[in-house]
Amino acid sequence: MSQFYLIFRLILGLLLCSLGSSNTVLVTGGAGFIGYHVSRRLAGLRYEVVVLDSFLSRGVSDDSIRLMRADQLKRIGIIVLKGSVSDPHVIEYVFKHYPNINEVVHCAGHSSINDNNRDPLMGAESSLKSMVSLLDALVKHKDVRLVYMSTSGVYGIHSESPLSTTRSFIRPRDMLATFMLSVEEIVSGYVQEYHLKSAVGLRLFTVYGPWSNTDNIIHSMTQSIANGKTRDISLNLYLKRDLTYIEDVVDGILLALKYTPPFGHEVFNIGTGVGTKLAMAANLIKSDLRANFHNTLEVIKRSPSDVPEEEYADISATSESIGFSPKTKLRNGIRKFVLWWKEYNSYNYHVERNPADESITSKALDESIARRGHEFRERLADLREKYTFYAESHNIPVAKFYRHKTFKFYPDVEAPGTLRTERNTSFEHMKEVCDYMDDCVGFNTKGEIKTILQTSKPWAKGSGLHIANIDVCKAGLHNCFAPRKCVYKGPAVFSCVCGDGYQSIDQNCIEKYSEHRTSNTISDLRLRDILSGLNPHQFMLSDSSTFYCHKGRDSPNGDLLYVPNANKDPSILTKACRMTYRCVGFSTNGLLKKSMKGENKWKESQYDLYTVVYYDLIE
Repeated sequence: MSQFYLIFRLILGLLLCSLGSSNTVLVTGGAGFIGYHVSRRLAGLRYEVVVLDSFLSRGVSDDSIRLMRADQLKRIGIIVLKGSVSDPHVIEYVFKHYPNINEVVHCAGHSSINDNNRDPLMGAESSLKSMVSLLDALVKHKDVRLVYMSTSGVYGIHSESPLSTTRSFIRPRDMLATFMLSVEEIVSGYVQEYHLKSAVGLRLFTVYGPWSNTDNIIHSMTQSIANGKTRDISLNLYLKRDLTYIEDVVDGILLALKYTPPFGHEVFNIGTGVGTKLAMAANLIKSDLRANFHNTLEVIKRSPSDVPEEEYADISATSESIGFSPKTKLRNGIRKFVLWWKEYNSYNYHVERNPADESITSKALDESIARRGHEFRERLADLREKYTFYAESHNIPVAKFYRHKTFKFYPDVEAPGTLRTERNTSFEHMKEVCDYMDDCVGFNTKGEIKTILQTSKPWAKGSGLHIANIDVCKAGLHNCFAPRKCVYKGPAVFSCVCGDGYQSIDQNCIEKYSEHRTSNTISDLRLRDILSGLNPHQFMLSDSSTFYCHKGRDSPNGDLLYVPNANKDPSILTKACRMTYRCVGFSTNGLLKKSMKGENKWKESQYDLYTVVYYDLIE
């Protein structure tokens, strides 16, 4: 390693350290190849680093490497969270719990070329949705800088190298490249529409180095050469690629973090600017491995070619704008990788359990639901208060609205009437929810919100109830329907009694007869008959109507009105019946009848039953 390179790294480190010592950086896909190296470098520069990774399976070998990377990050004090950046609840959770995040390095969501070609829907979810989810969060956090990874594949198959970002016409060569070009356009649109602080896209060329995935070109070539399967790589050896060592890529990412594009968004190439035949890289690998076979590496050219023969970057704009200058020679980079590969294959430890600090997906959803519920309850309370004020100012009856309810705990009991169930069962949360719900009269320790506590159903044994100290009758939180009315008995307890003008008889509320007014019951009967096309006059008795007396008998049901103060006097009841619409008889208990059962269904009674002569309304 040259002295100039050491000095460059030292100056870059001091610069970033001085600027970023108090920064928090979110690295999405931080357990991946590039995200891992970025996270380690940032941690070494005294950044607080938060890694977010979904840990989706990519095959046994790559899953193992990913877990080992995550384990290495945790060992140096980096926060590792399990969750998908494509889930907006997860992103919202991360920014809430780590409010000092002011830079984001977005490495998540790429997967492999083959995966994207095989399942484009998965690719869109992985690349497009994850970026939109992240950008939506950045709209709320406009001071956060964003650096995201793109790919050289956006230039297509037939583009001539060196490939420049100023190229006006490009045609992506596969689905992954298509998605990444779309991502660049989406970022540009967000920056323009929502005025994000800074967004820099980096089109990465062929990146290699320690801790790469097994499908990485240098990694797979090393594995094939070590196993003596050189035929497996012969089809690729004629290709020229811009082989860029991972540490140089990380240099470019950190420089991009400090760069502010003149128009908010800019895209750069990250590569060496030199095309190298893969055959040269293979020979270097063979030399470093000291591979014990005599056959030379065979170069077989594809025909027709489905990949560009030559692909390397024009990095002049990158160097001029952000000061990027790759330092690692291919010889040194291959040597470092092979050294790591040998160590990796001799490692005697495996990470059996995901080393992430926590899986935040369910927590993020719970918090999002709780936050949205709180916002809804606030809006509902505001509307209720406005309506209450309007109703009172216009003399409109309105149920009493209770804010800041107090609760009394009743241990070892349970009651029916569950309105909904909360996932967060803590007392403070349940109290807040019940405060803002007009129809909440209490809750239990299982998170169940209670509305009307049925007094007709006895409370059972249970874990306990927190009951609000409110007048449920004034609040309208009861099931007493007209003609019954609610009578408050204590915290959330009530009974239903017959309202004014009604008499309770055999658990029924019967309207009282009045000579000076038409009752509601009679008005409803008359209206129903008229609407049915009947003549109301045929249901009125004359002053000469006579009644038969049936001693000690009564006809069940058919009650019409109750005549108070009749005192078992048939004359008072006869007069009342003659003046009452639909009356066909009465009982000396004071009840006027609108219909009667057949005599075979009558029952014994301490009262007498009187029936009008020639009535035709027997059921």
